[in-house]
Amino acid sequence: MRRSLKKPLVNNMSTIDTLIETMQKRVESEEIIGPHDWIDYAGRLNLFRGIDDNALYKLGQRIARQRAEYVKDGMTVAAARTLIEATDEYVEYKQLQAKLDRVTEEIRLAKIRSRSASEEMKGYH
Repeated sequence: MRRSLKKPLVNNMSTIDTLIETMQKRVESEEIIGPHDWIDYAGRLNLFRGIDDNALYKLGQRIARQRAEYVKDGMTVAAARTLIEATDEYVEYKQLQAKLDRVTEEIRLAKIRSRSASEEMKGYH
C-alpha cells in the first residue's frame, strides 16, 4: 500500500510569507515532498502574488504622485527623485519589488523540484 506524502501547506493560507515559511520548515525537517506538493506550492505562490503585485502598483502610484507634486512645485526631476528615494515609502516599494523577484524565482525552483521529485519517485516504482 502506498502512503500519501501530501500534507496541506497550511490551514489558512493567505500570504506569500506564510507559504514560503511553511515550505521552508518542511524542507528543513527533511520531509519528503512529492511533485504534486511542489506544483501546488508554485500555484499558490502565483495566486497570492497578485495581492502583492497590486500593493506594489498602488505604492508606485503614490510615489509617482509625490514626485509629480515636487516637480510641479518647481523642483528638478533629480531633486524630486532624491527626496522620494529618502522616504520610508520608497524603501517599502523597493523591498516589495525585491520580494516579488524572489517569489518569481521560488516559483521557478518549485517547478524544477517538482520535475526532480517526479523523476525520483519513478525510480521507486
